[in-house]
Amino acid sequence: MEQKLNKQRPGDQGLTDLGDGLRVSKDHVQIAAFGAIDELNCAIGLLLTTDNLPDAMIPLLTRTQQELIQIGSDISKSTHTIHELHIQLLNKEIDNLNQQLPPLKKFILPGGTVAAAHAHCARAICRRAERKLVSLSQQKKINPYLLQYLNRLSDLLFLLARKLDTEKE
Repeated sequence: MEQKLNKQRPGDQGLTDLGDGLRVSKDHVQIAAFGAIDELNCAIGLLLTTDNLPDAMIPLLTRTQQELIQIGSDISKSTHTIHELHIQLLNKEIDNLNQQLPPLKKFILPGGTVAAAHAHCARAICRRAERKLVSLSQQKKINPYLLQYLNRLSDLLFLLARKLDTEKE
C-alpha cells in the first residue's frame, strides 16, 4: 500500500521542540545557537571536501565535527560533554600551527586557495555561533567550556586558513 506524505507538519506554525520537549519559536535563542553550531559543522564538512586539503588536517577536522555534535547536545540538553581537555587539545593544535607559520605582518584577506577560503568561512560562522552562544548564556546557564571552545576553534580555523594559503606558495 502506498503511503502518502503528510504535508502538514508541527513546525509549519513556526514552533519546534527543544531537547527537553518544550515547544518554542524557531527564532528562540537556544534554537539560534543550535542552528549556528549546525551551520559551522556543515562549513567544516565543506572544507573537508576540498581537493587540496592536506591529509594531516582531516583527523583534526573530523574530530572537530564530532565535538560540534557534542556541543549541540550540550545546548539542547545541558549534557556538559565538552570539558577542559577539549580546550587543551585545541590549544595544542593552535600552538602547533603557530610554530609552523611566519609571524603575521598584515591583515589576511579570505581566499588564496579554495580550502583556505572555506576555512575562513568556517571561522566566520564559528564567530557567529559564539555570538549566539553568548546570547544564550545571558538567558540560561550553559557549560562554561562551550564559549572557550568556540573562541579557540575560531583561532584554529584562522590558523588553518593561513597554513592552507602558505602551502600554495
